[in-house]
Amino acid sequence: MTEAVSFEHPATRIAEVRPRLVLDVGPVERTMLIPLWARAAETRKRRPLVRDLRSVQICESLDYDFGTFRRAYGTQAGCVLRGLLYDQWVGDFLARHPSGTIVELGAGLSTRFERLDNGAAHWVDVDLPHAMALRRQFFPSSPRRTFLSASVLDADWPSAVRAAAPGPYYFVCEGMLMYIEPDDVRSLLVRLADAFGRTEIVFDSIAPMVVQHQTLHDSMKHMMDAPFRWGIDDIRRIEQWDRRLAVRDVATLPEIARRFRARIGLAHRLVARLVERALPAFAGAYRLARVELGA
Repeated sequence: MTEAVSFEHPATRIAEVRPRLVLDVGPVERTMLIPLWARAAETRKRRPLVRDLRSVQICESLDYDFGTFRRAYGTQAGCVLRGLLYDQWVGDFLARHPSGTIVELGAGLSTRFERLDNGAAHWVDVDLPHAMALRRQFFPSSPRRTFLSASVLDADWPSAVRAAAPGPYYFVCEGMLMYIEPDDVRSLLVRLADAFGRTEIVFDSIAPMVVQHQTLHDSMKHMMDAPFRWGIDDIRRIEQWDRRLAVRDVATLPEIARRFRARIGLAHRLVARLVERALPAFAGAYRLARVELGA
């Protein structure tokens, strides 16, 4: 079971230095607080899977009651597990293309740059204007790091990415696609294939049953003003949308736990195995995918 988390560690008590920052974001943008809290909560554990003091500091700085999520054990573990696999995929790309560009769509308050930057890669963060204004409060731009205020549904942001940083490009879409309409998900993937040719995108998706029963979700039940909108039962069905889309890797949370079994505690591995065997539909209701575009 996830440990109770307190954000009162003296080393990161930013609130004592300056007033907490009032959130000025919409309902959809507010969902960025969930993975932020999850990384901070993990950092507070005795043996964390990820150590992210920057996320702890940001939580300390925001005027928001993160206690809302204190019992969201599944979401907390899931966000940390998916982060491990996303980081591995991005790290693999940077190993092949050290000077390439990582494009985070719906960047929110992601700290991936702080975890993985190699000193040569370029990063472009894309998010809605209010979300980007908040992001700028905590992260500096630089010649290798560009912030773009735009909706991923806009038609012109791909050209802005090309103008800001060189290829090859690698797209990361963490915890975002389920909040937009199904037709918009399809349009986004096709637009990427049109604009960037052969590249890859990694993203997560949920099953339709999660969309139907989201009021029972341990964290989303607190954010029903920004509901899930897109679910898909078999992620490989997106290959039927356009012949240039090819799913290269898929992993459910139990599968991610197996891939990182050397880092994950025995208790978490046993829980993942039990869920996978006893509730296979539930275990497969959330998955990460690595998709080649322009294949």
